[in-house]
Amino acid sequence: MQSQFLNLIVLVIILFIIYRLAVWVKRFISGLFAIVTIYEYQRGLLYRKGRIQRVLEAGQYMIFRPWQATTIVDMRDVVLSLTNQEIVCTDNLGLRLSVAATYRVADPVKAIQQSQSYYNAIYLEAQLALRDSTAGLKVEEVLSQRNELSKRFLELLTERAKLIGLDVTSGGIKDVTFPADVKKIFSQVSNAEKAGQAAMAKSRSEVASLRALANAAKMMENNPNLLALRTLQSLSELGTTSGNTIVFGLPPSFAAPIGDGRKQADATVSEGEQGE
Repeated sequence: MQSQFLNLIVLVIILFIIYRLAVWVKRFISGLFAIVTIYEYQRGLLYRKGRIQRVLEAGQYMIFRPWQATTIVDMRDVVLSLTNQEIVCTDNLGLRLSVAATYRVADPVKAIQQSQSYYNAIYLEAQLALRDSTAGLKVEEVLSQRNELSKRFLELLTERAKLIGLDVTSGGIKDVTFPADVKKIFSQVSNAEKAGQAAMAKSRSEVASLRALANAAKMMENNPNLLALRTLQSLSELGTTSGNTIVFGLPPSFAAPIGDGRKQADATVSEGEQGE
């Protein structure tokens, strides 16, 4: 019995030693090797003793830790948004522009090797591209050439992004915001333009009315019967309602026939009396 008990103790000790050795070996191997998983939307950079060896495609890789290392790069589209970027135009008026752009990593080696953070780099390049695309323009030109400025901004940003291994797929100006004082100035200018347009329209209508009256007066001067017809038309319009008192004067051309008629009537009456 004692020998069996001793054998059992020895077996337990041996199993414990084997377990500890297995744990140590596992830790030792895991310290030497590592399994790296790269997904479809990623690329990996494999370094050996600090020097880049190759670009790793999607899959699993075992690396030797003392000599090798990997850096994972996300290849998906990234949306870059710059809000309230203040610029000063040539007419000394300030504007706040908001722009957006979509980019992706085209060359992972260049993106990692050329800059410490390609996101910060593309952010700075977008700010510079926005200022360069609006340089030398007035406020009115910025507002009227918004589409052209968006194209110019996209061209400048695309050229500069290629230098750091990025590909800009889209971009442009989203919004233009005026400061409070500039809004007040533009409101005053807009009100003045509307008042001028209203005054011009009123003067045009007055000129047209005067021209029509002049033409009508000329026609009546050449044809007095038109004046009589117009007078009769006005009387007929007023006669549609009751309780109106009409007082109007007659020109000499109207009074002359009446006077001649009275003279003829008086002459006829006197001739009749003499005949009797």
